[in-house]
Amino acid sequence: MKFALILVSTLISLNLTAQGFSRTIGKSIDVLVLVDNSGSMQRSQENFIQKLPTLFAQYKESNLHLALITTDDNETLFYGQNTIGSWEEILTGLAKDIRRSGTQGSASEQHFTQILRTFEDPIGKKFHRYETPLHIYIVTDEDEQTMEALPFVWELQKFKKVENVLINLAIPSGENCKSEWINWDKSILKDAADFFKGQIIDICTK
Repeated sequence: MKFALILVSTLISLNLTAQGFSRTIGKSIDVLVLVDNSGSMQRSQENFIQKLPTLFAQYKESNLHLALITTDDNETLFYGQNTIGSWEEILTGLAKDIRRSGTQGSASEQHFTQILRTFEDPIGKKFHRYETPLHIYIVTDEDEQTMEALPFVWELQKFKKVENVLINLAIPSGENCKSEWINWDKSILKDAADFFKGQIIDICTK
């Protein structure tokens, strides 16, 4: 597995320090965006991007660490995201990084594995702050394929206080996007979101 960071231009001068992930204003919070970059995700990614201003407004006055990863374990783990500049520039940068992640990734989505990898990755260790609340956004159109929800919780609590974690699930859950092969109400990812008291964000593309 490759663990190098694909750097956006604004991160190059920061020498991979924790400051490269940080925007210091008020209450501390870490936000990790996990994007499914498989072939069916282009429109879903765009729908999530359109919701960023509303979803992320709660972080505007925070001491924020923000990072982006994908579901493909054959690719670089961190795409990275800088929080230098105005709030509008930060959201624009995140949108660009989501688009840059593309749709050429593996169709074998490994949401939980990728999240756990961030705690062991050298760059991830600069991103995560143990005592700081962690909000995770899983943006996908497929259920978890490698791990059940409970083993994921067991593994996650080795690195993070469970009560400090919130998992939000951005999925095509609307009435027009009901799938014959995925029942989101009985999905592994929905179990995880329910356990961590997260919200379901509809990114239906129809």
